[in-house]
Amino acid sequence: MARQPPPKDERPYHFDAQGIDIKATVTTQASTVEAWISRVWASYLRDADEKLVGLDTEFTNAVFGKRQKDLPKEQKQRAAVLQLCVANECLVYHIVHARHVPAMLRRFLADRDIVFCGAGIKQDQDMLGYYGLNIASSFDLQERVEVPKNVCSKPTPSLIDLSNYLLGTKFSKDGECDKLRRSGWGVFPLTLERIRYAAVDARLSFEVARRHFRSGCYDRPGDRLNFAVI
Repeated sequence: MARQPPPKDERPYHFDAQGIDIKATVTTQASTVEAWISRVWASYLRDADEKLVGLDTEFTNAVFGKRQKDLPKEQKQRAAVLQLCVANECLVYHIVHARHVPAMLRRFLADRDIVFCGAGIKQDQDMLGYYGLNIASSFDLQERVEVPKNVCSKPTPSLIDLSNYLLGTKFSKDGECDKLRRSGWGVFPLTLERIRYAAVDARLSFEVARRHFRSGCYDRPGDRLNFAVI
């Protein structure tokens, strides 16, 4: 896949998802990734009792009819987008178009004191392995956060199920959302619809984890998800 030049304008996108505010930084540039990590470390993680980061990935299109191990490296399915979130700060890193992956990101993911939380995070870890990225400390929300059976009868609740139960949201993923999730993430640049989708998933991963760990140190003025108001 040909590498694309980064966008000149990397101003953050601001979204509201059922009263949950999201600030999304979208990039292919190593310097922007480094600046985001430095910002969330100084603003939140350095002094946090639980150092939590929401994590999700979106994948390149799968090659059907062949086993992954039989494909040349450039055709193997891998992470197209890496999403990270701390509080309302989301990073949407179009990694498949990055010229190189910054060493600071490698160290960040490999920090055992930081818990990266996501739904089905093992698959995310596998897809990031293509880039030589390893997550030292992970927490699978689907496996370890319980939802009563009278609320969700699925054997494995989805991230949306977890959010609706713990955060009181009323999200649903219809056919259009499913279609969006399954393909097209390698296309540059990301559409606004895809940016929003990716950022919301990362923000919900963080907030579900924060609720589970009961970590109030990420509260911000006016945030409806503050522990003081839930």
